[in-house]
Amino acid sequence: GGSRSVSPCSPTGEFEGVDREVYVGNLPGNITEAEIRKAFQQLFERLPEYKTRYRHLSSSPVLCIRSPSKSFSKLNFAFVEFADAVLAATALAMSGLRIGGRSCRVSSRVRAVDERGVDKISAADANVEGLDLTPLREASLIPWVGGPGKQMMCTVWLGGLCLGQTKEAIAGVSSALLELPGVRERFPDLMEPILGLRAADSKGIFAFAEMANEVLASTLVSMGSVELPSGNSVKTGWPARLADAARRAPPNLLEPTKLDEEAQEASGSSTDAGDDLPPTDPILAMNEALGFDVCDVFMGQIRCAEGPELWTALERVFRNLPAYRRAYAEDHEPIVGLRTSAGSKGAFAFVRFADATLASTAVRLGSVMLGNGKRAQLRRPRQYRPPANGSAEPLDVGALTAPPTPTAPAAAAAAAGLV
Repeated sequence: GGSRSVSPCSPTGEFEGVDREVYVGNLPGNITEAEIRKAFQQLFERLPEYKTRYRHLSSSPVLCIRSPSKSFSKLNFAFVEFADAVLAATALAMSGLRIGGRSCRVSSRVRAVDERGVDKISAADANVEGLDLTPLREASLIPWVGGPGKQMMCTVWLGGLCLGQTKEAIAGVSSALLELPGVRERFPDLMEPILGLRAADSKGIFAFAEMANEVLASTLVSMGSVELPSGNSVKTGWPARLADAARRAPPNLLEPTKLDEEAQEASGSSTDAGDDLPPTDPILAMNEALGFDVCDVFMGQIRCAEGPELWTALERVFRNLPAYRRAYAEDHEPIVGLRTSAGSKGAFAFVRFADATLASTAVRLGSVMLGNGKRAQLRRPRQYRPPANGSAEPLDVGALTAPPTPTAPAAAAAAAGLV
């Protein structure tokens, strides 16, 4: 059917020809017009600049809400029109706000025309300056690094779970967060830091936790792991689909450790502190500029494999290596990061190991067997160039470099620890 207008839309403001209507997506299926209006109004009313500049506005900043359907429950998007272009530009910058418990995308309409059929300019394209959103950002009500179309990064990957450990994981992680002084000070009324937890597979090896806000998600990821009451240690990280999570994440609430403080004091205690350091290797500097370093390895032919599955397969190989068990502590984590080419499933990935020796060992292995029976390739990224002093020596991998023989592939793979 046609569009549905629930209140008179009479545009006001001084920006002639600028679209005051925005697209709001990822809405819950059971959302109502009143909930959408209330969500925006509550955020605007928290802005001192809005209260000052729009004190004459007796009604809501939202003029009307339209849906291509007669019922919002049939679609997960709507079009929201604001009183003027400044408010529309502000709403675009609010993208990621929660409506009905979900982080919603706010962006410009693909195409908008006025009553004469003339194209309108979006508030973003017209460079309309919105209101100051600092109070919302500091309250974790919108993304720390936001903008049109952005969503909150509140999902955290939890690895190393045991079957049936969902409730224990929620309780253990929640308790660990609520015990942090920084969390108690920033969110004194917080009772439930985790809004929900979704198991990623039937085996329950890993899951995704939906956190109450981005700051809590960033803090949990920065913790690296959480020990549960059962003694099992759960690893934490950003989902592989969030390739730019490190850049967009807000500051975490972990207190600096004594080691961090000592390192900071040492780095700032003397202007001559760097005199004894070796000169910078230009090749290493180039690798770092490209985003690659001596700890990075390219992983190819991974199509249809999830990021956590890749992580688990690689980690299992290293833990089964006698040379690794001799050289590293039992609780050592060989992998510190993994990002796929596109989304959680991609054609290739980049793995960052804990040190250069482990990266060289992965390259020496050449491949790793995944859970789906396919073998993923391991090599250096094409842009990588070894430093002047050469790449680190790999660990002894023994017979692991040899692929399984055709006569007994399953037995050979099991003996190698690759399946």
